[in-house]
Order: sequence, then structure tokens, then C-alpha cells
Amino acid sequence: MERIFSLVLLFLFSLPSFSQNPTFKIDYKYLVDEAILQQNNKQVDESQLSFITAIIQSLAFQEEGKPILQVWVNKHFVRAETSLFSNPYELNNKIDQLTFIVYPETKEYYKTDGLNDKLLDLGDSIKLASELPIKFVDGQEKKIAGYTCKLAKIIVNEDHTATIYIWYTEDLPQVYWGEYAYLKNIPGAALEISTSGIGIQAYQIKPDGDVNLFKLPSDFSEIKALN
Repeated sequence: MERIFSLVLLFLFSLPSFSQNPTFKIDYKYLVDEAILQQNNKQVDESQLSFITAIIQSLAFQEEGKPILQVWVNKHFVRAETSLFSNPYELNNKIDQLTFIVYPETKEYYKTDGLNDKLLDLGDSIKLASELPIKFVDGQEKKIAGYTCKLAKIIVNEDHTATIYIWYTEDLPQVYWGEYAYLKNIPGAALEISTSGIGIQAYQIKPDGDVNLFKLPSDFSEIKALN
């Protein structure tokens, strides 16, 4: 009886830590503005055409029935996983500022203290997306997957022909991964990211209590360089 009582106490005292740092799973899909779909090939600009081509190519390698991107996030970690066959997944430790690229097929992982930021060709120079200023737009809100989101913009060039639009919610922890490392500068979870009317958008968000999501499997080996 005393042992059962002790176990109950242990469970009750552990509840606050789970509730204070809940994990959420965010499923993303591709986003293409309807106006673009109604245009003919001559009306679609080169950047939009390249984006659409990339989407079609990636869909050919996507696992059936899975979202194009799945992200698990809490205050301390981010795990990002695409639905492409034989693809590694990424773990980001927000506290230690470490990134792990994990290869399930070969049971290996690569550790780095640098994020894979997005390179932007500005014509006369090349910059990282995280180096560009962010403009937070007041008074614009919209609902995405049940969450109220605010708008932020990263203006790539002065004539505004290339702008990254980010709809984010402060009700969820920051998410960032891969070439979306610049989302580290957004005060919340980005639920929609687009350029020229094409991007990704969250469509389902739910809690996930799997305590092993952010752990490296014990039988995986570290590799010192990427192939």
C-alpha cells in the first residue's frame, strides 16, 4: 500500500513538468495561391514555375497518406521530418544550440552547432535569410489550423518583388529547421511560409506525449562528416 501511495505521489509531482512543456505535432501541406493555378504558363513567372516544378517532383517521392512535412515542437526541442522516402530527419536542441541530422536507415547521426540557413541571391550579393530584417505587420490576423496568426515579412529586395510572408502564432513554441533556420527570429510557431504565392501551410496541430521523440536512439553512431 505504501509503495502504491509513493508511485501516485511521484506521478502527481511529475505532471507539472509535462504540462509546462507540452509537445505539439504540426502537419504541413503545400500551399499554392489559387490565382496562380488559374494562370497559363505565359503568365506564371520564372520563380513561380520553378517552385511548382519542385513541388511536383517532390510529390513523386512522397510517402502516400503522409503530410509533406511533420514537425514536433516544445520549448526545448524541434524535430522536423519530411515524407520523402529514405530521408533523414532533423533534431534541434534549443537549449544547447545543437542540430542533429539523423539517418534511420544507416543508424547514424551528424551533430553540428550551426543551422542550415537559406541562401538568398540578391543579384549583387548573397545573404542568409536570417540576416535580413523582419517587418512585423500590425492589425493583420488570420486563422490557420485553429490558431490565430499574425503576419511577419522578410523583404528580400527593395522593390518588394521577392518577399517571404510568415504567418505565426505566439500560442505555440518557435519552430525552425533546415533552410527555415530564419524562423528562429520569429516569436512563435510559423504556420504558413510563402513566397510569390507558393509555400507550406499547417493544416493539423495536436499534442503528442511521446517522450522519446527528441532522443537519439542508443544504437545509432555519430559520423564526423556528411557524405
